[in-house]
Amino acid sequence: MGRWSVAVVSVCLWVLVPLPTASAKSVQPTALESTSDTETFSVDSKGRPRKYSKVTFGPTKVRGLCKKSSVHSILRRHLNLLRYCYEKQLIRKPDLAGKVKASWVIGEDGKVKAGVDTSGLELVRGCVASKISTMRFTKPKGGTCVVQMPFVFAK
Repeated sequence: MGRWSVAVVSVCLWVLVPLPTASAKSVQPTALESTSDTETFSVDSKGRPRKYSKVTFGPTKVRGLCKKSSVHSILRRHLNLLRYCYEKQLIRKPDLAGKVKASWVIGEDGKVKAGVDTSGLELVRGCVASKISTMRFTKPKGGTCVVQMPFVFAK
């Protein structure tokens, strides 16, 4: 009886856990897969792995009837748009880093009015201005507000 038990268990394991076949390719981890919890990778236009860039907000000035926290909330939600502007230029100039100062007016309907003024990183600021101008912010209560904010871009 002992031999039959071992044979039955062996057959069951073979059915549940198939052995690799000759046609199965061994999968090697690529540079896109990170073993660290803190690192995340993307790929540039030439297929080379690179880490995501950092975009941070500097000290924000809000004049008018908007809350700074609501402005930050909307910008955090759209942070990938701003990161895109930087990473698009980072491919052309790998050592690019710096600050873009932006100021804009949020109208009574929550839309950006009269364009966005920017200064700083020349390669990035036009794209940042166009991305901010498409964002919709929380409607100010009873008027408009002016936001002045620096964005710091780094690798």
